[in-house]
Amino acid sequence: MAVLTTEQSTQDGAPIELFRFVGTYTTYYRTSAPESITNTEATWVANAIKRSEFEEGTQEDDDLTIDIEMPASDQMVTDYCINVPPPGLALQILRVHRNDMNDALTLWDGEVVSWTIKGRTAKCRVPSLFSYIFNKPLPRIKYQGPCNHVLGDRFCKVDMTTVDNNQDTTISTIVDNVVTIADTSVFADDECVGGSMIAASEQRMIVSNTGTSFTLASPFSPNVAALDAVSVRRGCNHQLTNGGHCIDRYSNGSNYGGFPYVPTRNPFQTRL
Repeated sequence: MAVLTTEQSTQDGAPIELFRFVGTYTTYYRTSAPESITNTEATWVANAIKRSEFEEGTQEDDDLTIDIEMPASDQMVTDYCINVPPPGLALQILRVHRNDMNDALTLWDGEVVSWTIKGRTAKCRVPSLFSYIFNKPLPRIKYQGPCNHVLGDRFCKVDMTTVDNNQDTTISTIVDNVVTIADTSVFADDECVGGSMIAASEQRMIVSNTGTSFTLASPFSPNVAALDAVSVRRGCNHQLTNGGHCIDRYSNGSNYGGFPYVPTRNPFQTRL
């Protein structure tokens, strides 16, 4: 029996909600049912999870949002809230009935945009996919002195995989956002500031490096551990002149993406 037919019948008055969180690193299956649920897709783990009421809207409504609450001890909260990894967690809420656990009706589809923790409860905000897309800031070139390009992208054109810019090694230790590599670093202290460390398809920005110790902007997920392969890439200060790495380090001035001679004084705020 189709789920919509069951919804309109009197045979089953207890629908079950399933919460599928699709993350950058793994997919989490949760249900608000009193016991775990298994269907052909996965086992949906019972969790004290609840949601706010749905708001109905049209394509002209760009602020449709729900809140999801769950125990702060949930592994997903540890992976995506406490450790602050890059964004990438989508939520689909499904409704099924016990007579056919594989026939699901989609109730909500959105992106997790923020987390808060209060006591033992974690809450995430999930705008609808339509609201998320249309409210998402669009990247644009800024009229500024520093280079607008991402180091190594198709505009910058620096090859970050060469031996001068990349070191392949393994991880020795990980403590929060500090990673120690096994081999002696080929880079000088702080030469990798603004660069990146890549492991298990995860990439983190390097904010400082001394010897074999590298401090990252945010920790790796639990999927990355000691003895894993890792690539370390040096950074760039996105400057053209006065010690700018674009020329001094990469000899890449022809691809500079900034406006280095913009006046530092604003004529609308002070006299020239």
